[in-house]
Amino acid sequence: MRLSIRHHLGVALLSCGGLVLEISLTRLLSALYFYHYVYTVLSLAVLGIGLGAALAVWRPSWRTPPHLTRYAGLAGLSVTGLVLVVVLVTSSSQRALLLLALSIPYFFLGLCLTTLFSNAPKRSSSLYAADLIGAGTGALLAVPWLNALGGLDGVLGSAVLLAAASLLFTRRHPWPVLVLPLTVGLFAAGNLIFGWLQLDLGNLAVPKPITSRLETGHRLEASRWDAFARTDLIRDPASRARYLYIDGGAASLVPDASQRALWQGDIGSLPFALRRPENALIIGPGGGLDIALALAGQTGQITAVEINPQSVKLVRELEEYTGNVYAHDDVEVLIDEGRSALRRLEKRFDLIFLSHVISQAAERSGYALSENDLYTVEAFHDYLDHLTPGGQIAVKLYDELTLTRALITAIRALTDRGLSEAAAARHTAAFLDPRQNSPVPLLIIHQEAITPDRAPMLTDTAQVLGFVPLFVPGAVARAPLDGLLAGTVSLSEIIDNAGGVDISPTTDSRPFFYLFELGLPRQLRVFLIGLTLFIVLASALWALTPRSYEHPKLRWSPLYFSGLGIGFMTGEIALLHETRLFLGHPTLALSVVLGTLLIAGGAGSALSTRLSKWTKRSLLGLTPLLVCALFVLWALVWPAMTDALTGAADSVRIAAVVAGTIPLALCLGMPFPLALTHVGQSDQGLVALAWAVNGVMSVAGSLLATVLALSLGFDAVLVAALISYGLAAAYGFWKQGEARVGLAAPDRPM
Repeated sequence: MRLSIRHHLGVALLSCGGLVLEISLTRLLSALYFYHYVYTVLSLAVLGIGLGAALAVWRPSWRTPPHLTRYAGLAGLSVTGLVLVVVLVTSSSQRALLLLALSIPYFFLGLCLTTLFSNAPKRSSSLYAADLIGAGTGALLAVPWLNALGGLDGVLGSAVLLAAASLLFTRRHPWPVLVLPLTVGLFAAGNLIFGWLQLDLGNLAVPKPITSRLETGHRLEASRWDAFARTDLIRDPASRARYLYIDGGAASLVPDASQRALWQGDIGSLPFALRRPENALIIGPGGGLDIALALAGQTGQITAVEINPQSVKLVRELEEYTGNVYAHDDVEVLIDEGRSALRRLEKRFDLIFLSHVISQAAERSGYALSENDLYTVEAFHDYLDHLTPGGQIAVKLYDELTLTRALITAIRALTDRGLSEAAAARHTAAFLDPRQNSPVPLLIIHQEAITPDRAPMLTDTAQVLGFVPLFVPGAVARAPLDGLLAGTVSLSEIIDNAGGVDISPTTDSRPFFYLFELGLPRQLRVFLIGLTLFIVLASALWALTPRSYEHPKLRWSPLYFSGLGIGFMTGEIALLHETRLFLGHPTLALSVVLGTLLIAGGAGSALSTRLSKWTKRSLLGLTPLLVCALFVLWALVWPAMTDALTGAADSVRIAAVVAGTIPLALCLGMPFPLALTHVGQSDQGLVALAWAVNGVMSVAGSLLATVLALSLGFDAVLVAALISYGLAAAYGFWKQGEARVGLAAPDRPM
């Protein structure tokens, strides 16, 4: 097969559309389902790439060049089908239909890419460069794309990109003529003209908190969808009360300035009543209630950090209703991740207040939600470092479990600073608002220990306001906290006797604050078992299939591609986690890190053939070994770099991440195309098999990263990447012991 620039552009556009589709689906599925289900479903969908490649291994006639434009067209057409399933099917059967519909576009993507690479193995480096650069462009495009279109329209728009790619694979085929106008027409008619393609959160197959509100007569006043989440403003016609919902899950009250009695009794008012702060930092103000409470408590200067820009915009549009909370003269609003912003603020606060900071918005990396980073031991160190003498941290939580884990995590942070567990406990106090349908707890951490003469003031103030003191050293202490104060019960004993739930302190390496299930979550266990059985069965079938090779060691080449697939995904997720807090907003981190990894990886792929010719030797073992060395170097250098540049401007921090990632990304892009060229000269079917293995193992790598992060922490994820690339390097050097297969000259383009 002779390749032209059109084929390379087609691969780039196909990969760009595929990544835009994946990120858009994350936003769409996050609005439809809860985040843990989103991760599982999306992983199974992406597994379709490996299944499409596997079919090409089994049916060689399916990987002939004339099929290329058909596969690209069907990928785009099937995306429109899954959008129709989302909009038109709301019964309990939607999940099964949606899972099938999600897998089909990726199935055809796998077939298309496998067909291209199988028919031109000598051009693997340039094709893979186009593949990665296209995907990297999709990563950079995804944020403005979703900000402009939202989740549902973003998914449908990706169908146009995929269908347009079919134009580049042939000039004499009816598929582009039929499919592209159909996808463009559906996009235009459904959104720009008739507007009938809408997601109804009041009629979901899996009800979410917003669903019950809408079913009981609340009215949807506004909806905004961007790269972070879908934000909905709803109103209760009876009481005029308004609420903001993020992806239909996390809700926050928008304060009504004319009816202060409805919200001034919130337990969030207690920190401001205990001490009138001259300045306060509020993380996650959402609908603005916490700012209203701070203003009512006569706080001097207020800095509010909100991760969701649409929450701020919607509340600002209700200026008369809220009393202008987000535009008050004493209020500074930052759109950023709270802890990252705090690290860059060069001032201290009398009060740092976190109130119900939870979004339930899924992220591409699975369970690593942005709010988890706010409730770790290291996070409490950041808060304590930014308090004035006598300052306080107040954390408004959801229930007994979240209160207990936050208390344990705070005490662990205080013990890290040289206090005993008993002394650390004297810096904390807990209260409860029993008047709510679900009683709301509040944890306060003091910079200084609560003295016996101050304890009665805390309890009396709380009781006057209608709140119940749960734990105040020197005044109220029930078991087992009374034993902790007395030094007869340790923190580890409290954790061990928690009754089948995990309340251990969370850390930056293992930050899953809202996950209380011991061991792996049930849904993740089922997914892990299923994928393991699938891989074992596929491996057995491959081992039992009689084949002969020019070089016998090629039979073990799937091990090499397995190492690359697992290593790339675990390495990517580890990098995303380590850089997210440094960069700030999670959408910025995703765009910068993923875009750099993929585009620089594409450049590395393009360089790999030239490098191999220059060295006159196989690089199958050397390139993954170099990746291992650069991962180690990055892990050693990155902490010092972040410490030095934490307070730098956004542009400087972005430049630091890009500069620190490019050398590693260049090497990450080399092993896979070199190996495709190598095995393709022996057997075209091995190229298709390589894509199948790499596709399946990429999903396995993502799953492995999640399992390791939940069990051992993200440090173990980086170790898994090192081991995977190390095993690939071992195979590469072992393979080099045979007679080497030279790299033939590439085909000339048409």
